[in-house]
Amino acid sequence: MAIKFDLYKTPVPSNLSKKGSKHARIVGGRTVETTELSKYIQKHCTLTAADIKGTLAALSEVIAEKLKQGDRIHLEGVGYFQMTLGCEKTSNPENICAGNVHFKSVKFRADSFLKEEMNTEVSFVRSEEKQHSEKLSDAAIDKKLISFFKDAQCLTRLRFERLCGFTKPMALKHLKRLVEDGKLENVGTPHNPIYMLVAKGL
Repeated sequence: MAIKFDLYKTPVPSNLSKKGSKHARIVGGRTVETTELSKYIQKHCTLTAADIKGTLAALSEVIAEKLKQGDRIHLEGVGYFQMTLGCEKTSNPENICAGNVHFKSVKFRADSFLKEEMNTEVSFVRSEEKQHSEKLSDAAIDKKLISFFKDAQCLTRLRFERLCGFTKPMALKHLKRLVEDGKLENVGTPHNPIYMLVAKGL
């Protein structure tokens, strides 16, 4: 089965003059959750789907435990997992101490076997269904939000996507701008944001 793709504009920093370049991106793909993944794995071994799901849950816990110890994890045939760090910016590196360093992300590097597998029997086709964001001005977005908040008290990222016809990256970009401009306020958490209209914000 051919994988559907489309072309998207490549973001370019404002200080660079190069414009108009595009990159290919998969569209229409879905997330395969652990339960479904366990059923697929069951077909390739003698374990039950329940056993596999339990093993994957334990694997996740062990990976986190080892990463917290500063180790790197190698799953043969899959790839490498490693913690990356961040620290406060300073002109003098000597000023950096343990309190200035924090967890940034988990980096994944695919194993050579996985890369080789991905290079075989993979075909692509240009998607006929466009997955691009609607082109809306800031004023047009404000107008949609004003109308939305007449009947609602809070807004999620997914609801904002549907309201404006945005992709997830575009929705996140505008939500960040709206919060910074004092028009919306995140009353949820960083990982589960819920937005409310700021009084006189719009």
